[in-house]
Parts: sequence; structure tokens; C-alpha cells
Amino acid sequence: MLLILTGFALGLTVLAFLIPDSFLLNAFILYFVYIVLATSWNLVGGYAGLLNLGHGAFFGLGAYGYAFLSIYGFGLVPGMLIGALGASFLAVLMVPTFRLREDYFAVGTLALPAIMKIVFERILGISSIIYLPIAGSFSIYSYYFPALIIVTSAIVIQDLIVRSDFGLTLRAIGNEEGTALSIGIHPPKYKMFALVISAYLAGLAGAFYTYKVGYIVPEFVFSFSWSLVPIFMCLLGGRGFLSGPIIGAVVYVVVSQILTFTLSGTGNLFIFGGIILLAALFTPEGLAPHIYGGIRTAFRAKGGRPKALCQ
Repeated sequence: MLLILTGFALGLTVLAFLIPDSFLLNAFILYFVYIVLATSWNLVGGYAGLLNLGHGAFFGLGAYGYAFLSIYGFGLVPGMLIGALGASFLAVLMVPTFRLREDYFAVGTLALPAIMKIVFERILGISSIIYLPIAGSFSIYSYYFPALIIVTSAIVIQDLIVRSDFGLTLRAIGNEEGTALSIGIHPPKYKMFALVISAYLAGLAGAFYTYKVGYIVPEFVFSFSWSLVPIFMCLLGGRGFLSGPIIGAVVYVVVSQILTFTLSGTGNLFIFGGIILLAALFTPEGLAPHIYGGIRTAFRAKGGRPKALCQ
């Protein structure tokens, strides 16, 4: 998998010099952000079995953490890394919710982005747009390559976690928590670590997205769409598969870019709802297993042994 990721990163690096169109480069940057966001949700929703419907709260906290730090002179890297810690801190505060059953946990997290929005607007008094220091004119060095480094790091972190003993334990908890508990596994501890890592990656996605657009407002970064989009991408690409977020993000970015110039917001919801419905009917496990099956068949036809690209 690491060899494939190296080739993936090198190919995208070369691609940056071959594409002169800034619109396409911006689309790739958006694609990278969505991969990081989907990967972060996949750690808890795909492997640990936690249906977090409030994932956008981590995105928003990471965004505001970076925004405040950038205003006070912090650079991109320290601003993002430190800002994302706020999202991780919120994940720690969510530990008591692990006592809830799966469906109650999902409902309990549903209002989290709205609560954070109220905190920022009503308690902290932050309701207007804050404009941030920008890197200047668009360049692949100031935007594209930082995004590529972040998305590559997120994928590597997911791969290392999934292939470790910690990842195997997460799968056991996600598949059958009662059985895992009976053999001495303490699910809350593993869920907490998974959620903290997940929140940190989501915070990084929010921080970089804010750096890219150059402004921030609570109504936008704490929008419920930032909770729905990663779920859509993981369900479509393959929940609990390494390549699921990558595949799902491709579909989402392509479809959303097309719909941006054709339909209104209501139309977008109708289209994406239809895509999820079709996926649930015909590919309930997502697209990753089918793509992997095709690759495996091709390798077998040539007498090769394919690597586990998806699992």
C-alpha cells in the first residue's frame, strides 16, 4: 500500500507542473481536502462502528483554531497543527457519549455542529466574517503542494492504524462490540483514541480549507453539510476500506463541480440523495470492493498477486 501511495503522490506532483489551468488545480486541492475529511470519518465510522453525525464540529473547530492563530502571526504549519488540537480536545469531551448505544450515539452527535455554532455566535460573540492573511497569488507551492502533503499524510496514518494491532482491535469493536468486550477489550479506550485521531484529521482539513478560502464565518464552517459530506463519500466509496474515501471523494467532487453550474442547492440535495439510494440498492458495501475485485481479476489473469488495495 505504501508503494502505491508513493506512486500516487509522485504522479500528482508531476501533474501539478503539467496542468496550467488554475481551475483544475483548485479542483484537485478541493479533492485533497475532501479525502482528508472522509478519511477522518472513516476511522470511526468505518472501522470503530461509531456513526458520528456531528463530524462537522471538528472541521469547524480546526478552521477557527487556525484562523485565530493566523491572525496572531502563526504560519501555516504551526497554525494548522495547533489549531487542530482544539478539535481533538472536543473529541475527548465526547468520551461520556460512548456509553450510548449506536443509534443513540448518532442522535447525540447530531446537534454538535449547531451547538458549536451557537457557542461561537451567542457566547463568544463571533458572528461576522473574519478575513485572514492570505499567501498571495495562487501558486502550486503555496496551496497545491501543502494540500498534497496533508492528504498523503492522512492516508498513510490511516493505513498504519488499520494494519496495526490497534486497527485490528477497532475492527473487532466495530464488527461486534459485545464479543470484543467478552475477550477483555475495553471499547471506550479504543474509541476515544480513534475519535481523537479522527477529530485531529478533520481539524486539519478545516484549517487548510480556511487557509485556502481566506475567510471564515460560523454559519459556514459549522454547517451540517460538513457532517453529511464525509458520510456520503465513505458510504459511496466503501465504508471501512482504505481506498473508500479516495473513491468517494472523486465522485463527490466531480458531481458537485458539475452541479455547481447546472442546479440550485435543492437540486444538489436531490441528486446526491438519489446517488446514495442507488448505491444502497446496488453497491451496499460501496464501490471499493467492486474496483478491487476487477483489479484482482486482472492480476490473476496475468498470473500476478494483487496487493490489498482496499482492505
